[in-house]
Amino acid sequence: MTAHVTGLIIFITTLAMYGIAMYCFTKSKIKPALLLVIIAGFILRVYVSSDNYLHPWDERYHALVAKNMISHPLTPTLYEDPVLPYDYKEWYSNHYWVHKQPMPLWFISASLQVVGINEFAVRIPGILLTTLGILLVYYIGNFF
Repeated sequence: MTAHVTGLIIFITTLAMYGIAMYCFTKSKIKPALLLVIIAGFILRVYVSSDNYLHPWDERYHALVAKNMISHPLTPTLYEDPVLPYDYKEWYSNHYWVHKQPMPLWFISASLQVVGINEFAVRIPGILLTTLGILLVYYIGNFF
């Protein structure tokens, strides 16, 4: 199947799931509606994350730092062995990478260790956490 056909099938499927979720919601069936929204959101996130290229800047650099953190989890390094001199004042070309907090890098690093070194493994923590975000937004909205 071509990418266009796959995308169209996923779009129609998730649109139908959102429609069914809306119907369940109008019938006061909140849990099935929420479950459908979470599943549809997960499907969309997996599809969008399935391209085989790391995007320029953030994703590439964070993937490299997370890969380097596999061997030393407490030291986020951009370059393992800096051959050329670097300016410690420039965040984008420094030996140590302090542009992103350590927790997301640890998640990416753990994903790379479990799944393997590939583009999709870099995106798994983002997919899971943003899908969890759907549930958290529901609880926040339900709380107020």
